[in-house]
Amino acid sequence: MDIFSTRLRERAKTLGFSNATVAEKVGLDSRRYGHYVTGRNEPDLATLARIAVVLKTTPNYLLGFEETELPAKLEALVGAAKHLNDVQIEMLIDFAEATLRKKT
Repeated sequence: MDIFSTRLRERAKTLGFSNATVAEKVGLDSRRYGHYVTGRNEPDLATLARIAVVLKTTPNYLLGFEETELPAKLEALVGAAKHLNDVQIEMLIDFAEATLRKKT
């Protein structure tokens, strides 16, 4: 799985994470995570999901099913939205939709 190991390295580099940092945040031994980075082993589904969360991406992206990640500003918006309550999210959606209507 060359694409997987490549994307693990690229994504960690983008976030400024070392392999040891990613491993610790995922809850893995550094050596085990290193095997994923080198392509020697592949994670199980639960581990893949935890890695994707730590690397702030999706399993599909890491596996090569998605060609691009979210643009940085959209990624930041999604990250911020995770801390909003339902009413605030609805307000944000309303604002985005109103902005789109005004633009056209």
